[in-house]
Amino acid sequence: RRPRQALVALSPKSKLRWFFSPRQRTSCCLRHLRILCQQQFGEVPEESANWKDRPIANASVVQNQLLSRIRSIPNPTTLGNQAKARRSLFRKMATTAGTLIDTPPQTTVMNTADMYRGHTNWIQSIVLTADNTHVISGSWDKTVKMWDVKTGKLVRTFVGHDGPIFSVKVCPDSKFLATGSADETAKYWDLKTGKLLKTFAGHSGCVQSVDLSNDGRHLLTGSDDGTCKLWGIEQGNLIRTYVSKSQGTAWSVDFSLNGKYFAVGYNDGIAKLWETKTGKVVRIFVGHTEAIYSVALSLNGLYLVSGSHDLTAR
Repeated sequence: RRPRQALVALSPKSKLRWFFSPRQRTSCCLRHLRILCQQQFGEVPEESANWKDRPIANASVVQNQLLSRIRSIPNPTTLGNQAKARRSLFRKMATTAGTLIDTPPQTTVMNTADMYRGHTNWIQSIVLTADNTHVISGSWDKTVKMWDVKTGKLVRTFVGHDGPIFSVKVCPDSKFLATGSADETAKYWDLKTGKLLKTFAGHSGCVQSVDLSNDGRHLLTGSDDGTCKLWGIEQGNLIRTYVSKSQGTAWSVDFSLNGKYFAVGYNDGIAKLWETKTGKVVRIFVGHTEAIYSVALSLNGLYLVSGSHDLTAR
């Protein structure tokens, strides 16, 4: 019998390629390796037409650990045992090099050093900056505060809204901040100076949710008036209003990574996917029986998750 092999090689263009013997192509190993490769390296390996075994070249730490674990599995006598052994292996492979994910969850009890105190009313929205150095919190005390993650100290307070803060969002480069408020406006701030740069007024109800496009050019708002609005940040102008047949508040909005689409969760338990440029509804998601308070699109744009007042997430 041919020995079991699963070798990894890197091409000159740094494209990951996986090479298997013909027998192994019928097993589930390739499927698991493709998943692991996507998790570890952010790219799907290309399947080569040449399935001959290749020597390992320029193997990384992760690849070495992967190969050592594969080689440590006893040679199976049947294809069924082979698949079972590999499934067991890959269930234990974590998304970081060499760690296991089959350990019980740990509980962390936060002490006073982990708390950020300073607001005088409850906090409805909170977010971390992309560099994980600061926490931004929006409160019903009409203020937004920025805290240092390590020290817990208050860095800056943003004052300007005339109502409770319902939503805060930081742009990807951690330089600017968008906020939505019960005063029916959204505001755009400079995180470094705390200066108010733009105010976006046009809704006839509370602004319940805000989101920023990944390129930092557009602001999206969802409101109690049942509409969503797209704003140009540089000019401060209203670009488009998205009016839905759904009844009630647009509780939550979320841009896709490329900004071509956005998702909205509505008060009637319906979620919708809109095309940003045309203003057309691409897809309607039905299933919740009560208001959808939170929606999020996956990074690849293939999945939408929603959280509802009906006590379910979908």
